[in-house]
Amino acid sequence: SWQANIITTNPSDSYREFMLEYQDLQLAYLDGSKTAPSPAKDQGWRDASHAINAANFPEFGEVRPRLVSTGNIPITGTMSVNYRNEPISFRIGTKMPGSSFNPDLSYAFDNQAALKGNPNSPNPDPITPLMRAYQGDNVQVRVLVGAHVFAHQFNLMGPTWFAEPSWQNSGYRSNQPMGLSEHFELLFKVPSSSAPIPVAPATTVRQCPDGTSSANCVDYLYSPSLDETGLAHGLWGIFRSYDPTTTAQRLQALPNNPVGAGTNVTYATCPSSAPKRIFNVTAVTAQKGLAGIPQFQVPGTNPPQGELIFNDRGQRNNWIGSLMGIMYVRNEDLQNGQVRSGTPIEPLILRANAGDCITVNLTNALAAPNSDLSQLKVYDHKFNWPSPFNGNNSMPGGWQQMSHFVGLHPQLLSYDAATSFGWNVGWNSKGRADQFANFGEKITYTWYAGKIDRGSNGSLTYTPVEFGALNLFPSDPLFQHPNGLIGQMIIEPQGSTWTCGEPNNEKPCDGPTTPTTRASATVKAGTVSFREFSVMISDALFTSDTTSAINYRSEPKNFRYAQPGANTDFSCMTSNMLVLPNASPTQTGEPKTPIFRANIGNQVRFRMTHPMGTGDSQVFTVHGHAWQRNPYQKNSLIIGDNNLSQWLGSRDNHGSSDHFDLVIPQAGGKFGRVGDYLYTTYLADQASLGSWGIFRVGDPATSTQGNAVCKNQQIPPTTTAVPAPADNAPTNLRKRFHRQPSNPGGSRP
Repeated sequence: SWQANIITTNPSDSYREFMLEYQDLQLAYLDGSKTAPSPAKDQGWRDASHAINAANFPEFGEVRPRLVSTGNIPITGTMSVNYRNEPISFRIGTKMPGSSFNPDLSYAFDNQAALKGNPNSPNPDPITPLMRAYQGDNVQVRVLVGAHVFAHQFNLMGPTWFAEPSWQNSGYRSNQPMGLSEHFELLFKVPSSSAPIPVAPATTVRQCPDGTSSANCVDYLYSPSLDETGLAHGLWGIFRSYDPTTTAQRLQALPNNPVGAGTNVTYATCPSSAPKRIFNVTAVTAQKGLAGIPQFQVPGTNPPQGELIFNDRGQRNNWIGSLMGIMYVRNEDLQNGQVRSGTPIEPLILRANAGDCITVNLTNALAAPNSDLSQLKVYDHKFNWPSPFNGNNSMPGGWQQMSHFVGLHPQLLSYDAATSFGWNVGWNSKGRADQFANFGEKITYTWYAGKIDRGSNGSLTYTPVEFGALNLFPSDPLFQHPNGLIGQMIIEPQGSTWTCGEPNNEKPCDGPTTPTTRASATVKAGTVSFREFSVMISDALFTSDTTSAINYRSEPKNFRYAQPGANTDFSCMTSNMLVLPNASPTQTGEPKTPIFRANIGNQVRFRMTHPMGTGDSQVFTVHGHAWQRNPYQKNSLIIGDNNLSQWLGSRDNHGSSDHFDLVIPQAGGKFGRVGDYLYTTYLADQASLGSWGIFRVGDPATSTQGNAVCKNQQIPPTTTAVPAPADNAPTNLRKRFHRQPSNPGGSRP
């Protein structure tokens, strides 16, 4: 019932339809639960000893299902899509007896790995709905969040679609933020790939390993909740695309996309005339890569060890850092395996033009081959799975080491899924090389900054698209991004140029001289010029203090005050002139998060991406400014003024895997006012965890006088002990409506 072929009166409009409905708080039980209900009318099928994340009712002295209420910590039950799920730990969480396969999270979606981990599995495809189509088919995926509490980010990695199907200037998407009872329709044509032709070094075309076609196939990943909790609970599946030269079993051809021998299926990722842009990137550990930069060295280590620093306020032993930091670094920023002094320590930021043919050479230098991994903290650490896969309830899981491999998957761009997806998905790696790099290895990806269409005669049409901001995801979907392995690519206007750094101090982004930052840039496209800011908001970091940061920088509220307490006036948290009694310096000063600078009247673009994380849904805003929700023109091929778009002052549902472009017509607002404007996230205490900063327009006047209103209010001394307020789970909003990180940190590992 969830899939159908829709044959329309006009055959050229026919399409395949798939309906996916998903939910959290899905009541479920472990194997071995009741096979018949209890005769007691108040018991029924209830089975507390086998319930997954059972809801506890202490007021009744027993465990009862509690479906809608969020008072249970951890959240009741599991998640499902069309009543199905495929928990990752079921595929790789335990090493099967007699198997030589060592589980690794980069193989989480790989069917070959599922076979090795469980050779008795009759079918390694995930048990979630398998969507099947031919290359070139018209498809409509209908998605619906049925229940109960949380926001979700639906991803289908490979195809792209318009944010609003009936409006071609609504912008291209590769993910869809969704909330309770929302539904969306994703319309697209199944991408072309090299599946019908041999992929080097093979000389013959392989047969689709699922056994339903004598021709080839490629797999794409979908996830109704691409975040730690959603993936751990099994909200993911496969969209399988078949070579249209042969009919596959149980897959009828549509009237507008003939299938059969003689179908022309040529393929190339880029046209020969496309401008070439090459990036050489290496993944390194902060422990080794930052050891040569004094301000990032761990005191007392010999030989020196590095630490990824998110906030250096106060005494060195109180800084926010991660001894297990890992980073993508440009090769030109490395010398003898270490980051050069003067290099901006930021997540990977790559820029290319619409229509470029992009080559990324990615090297894995996280550890040398045959090295003692126990000496690297990031590999020695045992990361926790989300409940109930954290060793409770006799379920596979407990703990897992971070993946030993590195990959890069781009949103929105066009690529050959057989070679440049960046992840191993489904059967893509069978008979082919892995799509990520082992220790000391280099892997090459080829991506096109635009759309590729194959005509009925087999001819390929390439259309450059100014996609704007997109995420670059690591191959480990759970435990690499919390340690800092994140990145962003920005697809700029066709033919544009850019320089990086602050106004009046800009340098080439990719040249021999290093800019102060690559997150800020000035982009020139013909007669148009704009300031651009790369913003990556993380909410699942594994650091010594906080889980939230912007571009490896964080400013939690407890770092703004000398002695934060119950009587502290936190309304002054963002003031540079906040007074710190008995501290030196007495003023808090600038936040440690990025300060983005522009001149009055500059057009500004905030390039917004959210690395994979908890799944929390954030609201992002820039005070004093408004922007268009859909700033697209020419059928969404370029970013620009769209007079049919609504205007916004905040952008909601910005969570794990989201991407969008915030285009401000004039810095300083309509009336061009100089000043510091706050940019921040709103979701209960997200900003207080450190995800906020300053958008500085012009050159605001500074003052040496502290703000008398913003003095830190000390807790008055008392001789009577005041008990701490009870942690009442049903009223603790932070726990009830936030997905907690699986590994929240809070101490130096």
